[in-house]
Amino acid sequence: MTQQDLAEKVGVDVRYLQRVERGKVNIGLVALMRLAGALDVRPGLLLRKADLPAPAPGRPRGRKRKR
Repeated sequence: MTQQDLAEKVGVDVRYLQRVERGKVNIGLVALMRLAGALDVRPGLLLRKADLPAPAPGRPRGRKRKR
């Protein structure tokens, strides 16, 4: 399922869904319930903290610049 498909199923704009995913906006209760229903999961699952790998030590590698 694409983000567009999910947004249509939930009844929200895809840009709103993307901002929710990035944590830029707080999702309302109604939208949370619709999203959980569309994904066939319990709403609490969507509110759990993500298990992300620890960041690598050191400076991030940047793109090489053209000279």
